[in-house]
Amino acid sequence: MIFAMFLGPDCVGKNSVMHELSKSYNYKYYMSPRSPICNIVYDRLYKRNPEFDQINFNIIGRLLRMGAYFVLIQVKPSILVARAKARNEKHINKEEDFKKHIKVYNKVFEECQDIFVHYIDRFIKVDNSGDINTTIKKLKKKIVEPNVD
Repeated sequence: MIFAMFLGPDCVGKNSVMHELSKSYNYKYYMSPRSPICNIVYDRLYKRNPEFDQINFNIIGRLLRMGAYFVLIQVKPSILVARAKARNEKHINKEEDFKKHIKVYNKVFEECQDIFVHYIDRFIKVDNSGDINTTIKKLKKKIVEPNVD
């Protein structure tokens, strides 16, 4: 079974990528636009609940043992600003804010790769600055359907 969770700041296309990837697999796998990694990121960004980091890392470990993939979707900050303005985002819409979020996402993602080194292939970074179909093709090379014989 494939279980994929998508991460990244607002406007990277988590839901769009998730939907298109799910459609490409005929909706037979579980996909989510959030994960415990997001909890860690936002706790650090907003300086809240550092005591929950270990709980979230434990959950990440359990999910990895169940076969989960964590997909960090990356988009250039200038494109995120354009997308935010097009969506009339009020919460986050400035390039410096997006850069701050991207920096924390990358740091936490790298921490996860260091902690869960035996699952390094389950941590995927993909650029979604351009055409979503290109993003999906890249992901399908990395998120492999299990052999069911």
